[in-house]
Amino acid sequence: MEELRKLDSLEIIAVADNSFSAWTDPERKDVKRFHKWVGDDEDDDKPLPLAGAGLCLHIHATADNETHKILYDAAESHKTMENNIAALGLNLSEIDAVVLSHGHWDHFGGLLWAIDSIGKKDLPVYLHPLMFLKRGLEVKTPEGTKINEMRLMPSADEIAKKGGIAIASKEPLLIVNRMLLRTGEVPRVTAHEEGMVGHKVFMNGQWKDDSAVIDDVSIVANMKDKGLVIISGCSHAGIINIIKEAQLLTGENRIHAVIGGLHLAGRVTKDTMHETVKILKGIRPKLLVPCHCTGWRARHMMSGEMPDEYVEGSVGHKYIISNGDVS
Repeated sequence: MEELRKLDSLEIIAVADNSFSAWTDPERKDVKRFHKWVGDDEDDDKPLPLAGAGLCLHIHATADNETHKILYDAAESHKTMENNIAALGLNLSEIDAVVLSHGHWDHFGGLLWAIDSIGKKDLPVYLHPLMFLKRGLEVKTPEGTKINEMRLMPSADEIAKKGGIAIASKEPLLIVNRMLLRTGEVPRVTAHEEGMVGHKVFMNGQWKDDSAVIDDVSIVANMKDKGLVIISGCSHAGIINIIKEAQLLTGENRIHAVIGGLHLAGRVTKDTMHETVKILKGIRPKLLVPCHCTGWRARHMMSGEMPDEYVEGSVGHKYIISNGDVS
């Protein structure tokens, strides 16, 4: 694989997230709340950003006076996407590619609307081939164990009809002229990150265990003089596994920022949370933004252990990482 280019600046806008906060630490120059960068508009007809049970990040990368913009995931519905794109004043025609983190409904719900709104022919849509398969979650009921099926992701043909071209790969890929890295299947090397216990995939006519959620992929950027920025959708692979894989793929060990869903809610044990937070604290990123599926217990733990690095994830927040001064 060729070398990942080093960026001069990176801006990440939370188009969709599980929560909305009108406040940020005023001392932080690398985080701007919605009202700070969009402005206070007195127009009552302009929508406000809505929180929802999904994730979408608008990523703007710049290197050597070259710039590219991508969407990472597409929220849980087209309604959330449509409302929040308008509220944030974003121009989707500037998007060069879409990357899906994994094949769960809360990350592809607005995909077809987004591709259609971008309006480009053969827009690259990067995904893992398993994302097209039927998914389910094994649950116990009084009648016995059953599998709750999840919504199917749009097919390659449906993507094509809207103007996209599905690029399915299990391998890591350099995208948008080597400015960003999309990880491939992430090796599970930690002892405590168990994935999504009970997760199933329907393959070859039967339900098979996929607790690893093996299609989980993340975005990695390498900032000049700062190190790596890790951007995750749900971190079903485990955020520590993802960081280790990013370091291995890039040869860069410094971690400047971790932004995205960390999936430390639900069935995840407190022991797992403690171990993840302990390792993150040792890595000591300058910016830590747990979003989406991280869960309140893990957020509380992180904010207590890393108060200077922790920032509350929110719809409308803009995270700015730059080699120059940020005002």
